[in-house]
Amino acid sequence: MYKLTGLVTGSLLLAGCGGGGGSLQMPPPTSGSTDPFTLYAQQEIVEGQTLGLAAVFNRGLEGSDFSWQQLSGPVQLEFLAGNSKVVSADVDVAGNYTFRFSSQINGTLQSADISVNVQASSSPAAQLRLDHTAVEQLPASNASRTGKQTVSLRVDGDLAISNVSWQQVSGPAVTTTTNGQYLFFTAPSVSRDTLLEFKATVTFSSGQTATEQAFVLIDDTPINSTDGYFPVYAEQVMSSDIHPYRADSPYADVLVDCVVSNTLNNTCRFSTLPLLAMDSETPTVDDVMNRVVVSHDWMGQRFEEYLRNSAAKQ
Repeated sequence: MYKLTGLVTGSLLLAGCGGGGGSLQMPPPTSGSTDPFTLYAQQEIVEGQTLGLAAVFNRGLEGSDFSWQQLSGPVQLEFLAGNSKVVSADVDVAGNYTFRFSSQINGTLQSADISVNVQASSSPAAQLRLDHTAVEQLPASNASRTGKQTVSLRVDGDLAISNVSWQQVSGPAVTTTTNGQYLFFTAPSVSRDTLLEFKATVTFSSGQTATEQAFVLIDDTPINSTDGYFPVYAEQVMSSDIHPYRADSPYADVLVDCVVSNTLNNTCRFSTLPLLAMDSETPTVDDVMNRVVVSHDWMGQRFEEYLRNSAAKQ
């Protein structure tokens, strides 16, 4: 599911939709740790399941320009959001896979590798979708005017499902609501990036069972809780994965801050981000795409295909 929101600045947002006490332990890293961040992967995964990878920054460090690269494996996997701190892909072929996560930190490119061994299996598998990043909610002190991020996971299976049992296996405990194949919770307020892990145990109509796990990284992001347009007045904390669809756009450096930042409390000047018609009375598809911000690149790709190929371009 995604939302399509037009904004008066002449830009476009394509973004994916996406408490409690106590504490559980962080999952141990499978491998791949460097001083600025630690990489995580599910400990047990079989072919037919969904592989999740997560990068958690240490000591409150912040990075930018995130990227995941597959270095080896029997087949090439396709990540839906390769420029996020958490990525996920379906794995249909067993074998050993190695990935590299990279990020700019204080002007220096930092990288680390992580390997995952996907086991062969002839049993029906469950797929828990989807490992992803969610933005924290505002602190409880702002409860009267708070932006909230409702997080959801869904489990599917190779066979018809008769029952699902849910469990949080790591991270600060959150209060969850379940409805069959779905799990929901409100992202907690955090003081640093915090990794949660959930497990679904599925019973198929055949009586066979399968388990699958997924990561949700709660992103510690700057939020204007006093007069921020989105968190206060729209009561919605926006995803930190939102970025310019085109990195080489002439407005790439200002698009997010002018359009959808959680600290935004004033409109940008037209001299910073002009309206589309102020640049050209006959804008092209390229002119439009230079003003698009997305949470997942495939959204921008589909939107650009629509503009170029549909009757709307006439």
